Amino acid sequence: MIIRLYCHRYKSSYIQAPSEAASPTSRRRLNQQLLRYCLSLHQDFSPDDWRFQTGAHGKPTLIDIQQAHSQLQFNLSHSRDWLVIAVLEQATTSSCVGVDVEQIKRSRNIRSIAEHYFSAAEQAQLMALSKEDYTAAFYRLWVMKEAYVKATGQGLSQGLNTFSFDLNSSQPLANFSLNSVSGDGFAQHFSWCFLHGAVGDTSLALAVGSESPFSSANGDSLNLYRVCQDSPDTWYLQAGNLSDVIAVPGDCFLADVQSRCEKG
Repeated sequence: MIIRLYCHRYKSSYIQAPSEAASPTSRRRLNQQLLRYCLSLHQDFSPDDWRFQTGAHGKPTLIDIQQAHSQLQFNLSHSRDWLVIAVLEQATTSSCVGVDVEQIKRSRNIRSIAEHYFSAAEQAQLMALSKEDYTAAFYRLWVMKEAYVKATGQGLSQGLNTFSFDLNSSQPLANFSLNSVSGDGFAQHFSWCFLHGAVGDTSLALAVGSESPFSSANGDSLNLYRVCQDSPDTWYLQAGNLSDVIAVPGDCFLADVQSRCEKG
């Protein structure tokens, strides 16, 4: 499998940045414009030729015939003016990908959110941390959990408190499994790869699941790109390095990258 992660920050000089006041229709139009561009980097399709459908819980995918032909899967997430798109090449019917990005808001009542959505084990880990460490750990857990349920396609119908991540380990806790979604075509024993980092002032997580372990020895790879604009209709890519903090004008993204793999 080849995973490509595309990050874009909307520029006011070309495209109006999505804001809290922007309409959902406007946000979808802007996001789909870039999604279509990124998908066309992988296949000889015009951006306007891509067709989409949604699953039972709202996960967008390519229509079946295009997914079978292209062997592509994707997922996207946006927070304020950041958009992140994950594209999975050589995807099979049993593989899945999810991505989540969330702006870090110091004023948000994150303790109340943790009590409502996190497992007891995760809450115990958070309570042992200082206030500053608590905030960073909360957002790390939040985006990793969101990326996972987006990958499975279950969304919030799969309770976020039904599985756990261990902040002090390179692997999720033992009760992390796919048993609750195995009836929707997912194997009970998946190999999962998780990545966590930062994009601008946000927290970012990627989740990839497949029946085979994700390994560079098998030709699997993960590539990062920043998508930039010369004009409203002209896009170009800047390649990123996953092992380093990537400094670009005014921004710093995907720092402190941590690869996390688990055999469920």
